Amino acid sequence: MGTTDTLTDILNQALDFVSKGIMIQDINRRVVFFNHACEEITKWSRANVLGKDCGDIFLCHTSTGMCLTEKFCPGMEIFHGGLSQGSRELLIRRGDGTESWVKMSVSPIKNTEGKETHIVSIIEDISNIKRFSDEVLRSKTLSTLGAFAAELAHEVKNPLNA
Repeated sequence: MGTTDTLTDILNQALDFVSKGIMIQDINRRVVFFNHACEEITKWSRANVLGKDCGDIFLCHTSTGMCLTEKFCPGMEIFHGGLSQGSRELLIRRGDGTESWVKMSVSPIKNTEGKETHIVSIIEDISNIKRFSDEVLRSKTLSTLGAFAAELAHEVKNPLNA
């Protein structure tokens, strides 16, 4: 970096190269900043995201398929006074057409008068964590079911032996 770089240039470069996804949206959910890690996590290019409504791009939803409309968007909840900051696990549509679990932590950016003007979202890929916890849950369920079946077989067999 040369001595002519502004603080804004330095901050933009720093934000672009952190390992977690950083996305900044305006009050209308339009994406105004999308770092390199966001591109890696979401498989969307910056060019395809900047200036667009994030809901139209990611189609955030829950595992049951419930679409997170503007009413349930954590960023919009901040603008509407429902949250001061928050974190949610969301299933998003990625740029390559696949779906991925992400943890999105949102916080407001306020102007000098204290009014929220933007939302900064920290995005982490949690697909592997979700997959592991689903496998653990499935394993526990099968184990419990096996123990129940063995107990049931024992209880049915005893009266038959008599």
